[in-house]
Amino acid sequence: MIKMELLGASCPNCKKLAQRAIQAAADLRLEFELVEVNDIQEILSRGVLTTPALLINGHLRVLGKIPGLDHMKRLLTEFSGGEGPR
Repeated sequence: MIKMELLGASCPNCKKLAQRAIQAAADLRLEFELVEVNDIQEILSRGVLTTPALLINGHLRVLGKIPGLDHMKRLLTEFSGGEGPR
């Protein structure tokens, strides 16, 4: 199972990133969990100063942008076989 953590304050871009991540995982038929982290102190404690941000299995993979669907699928595919990037 892939764990995705969306770091952001529920801004429009954060919501778009969440939708894109969910769509990519669904298209790839991956089992996943998406956790939204909205607490600014929690976000800052992870060293993230720009949102939206997306961590996949604890690895920061998206920062301050919304990748295209194909790019998001590639990011998720890195983690679909185990805990970290291949």
